[in-house]
Amino acid sequence: MPSGDQSLIVRLYGSSGGAFTELTLDGKEQQLYGLQHHGRPVTYALVKLRPGQSATLVATSVTGRRQAGDGVFLTTPGLTPFRNAAPIISACR
Repeated sequence: MPSGDQSLIVRLYGSSGGAFTELTLDGKEQQLYGLQHHGRPVTYALVKLRPGQSATLVATSVTGRRQAGDGVFLTTPGLTPFRNAAPIISACR
């Protein structure tokens, strides 16, 4: 791998009892991994970036039964400050 390139594993956790239905990276469909962690669905994507490059990862999911309201997008801390707890508007309105 050339100097300055990064390979990142991005793990996505869904809501309890839910499931991921689609995952795309820069518009290209990615494999979904049917992993579970304490009743929550987990999938991941390998993202390779060159210096200055960005990527767009889009995940579509469904919630578990009897869950209502909008979701919340949370991240773990990183090198660049990022707004945490951003709302995800439900498609069921």
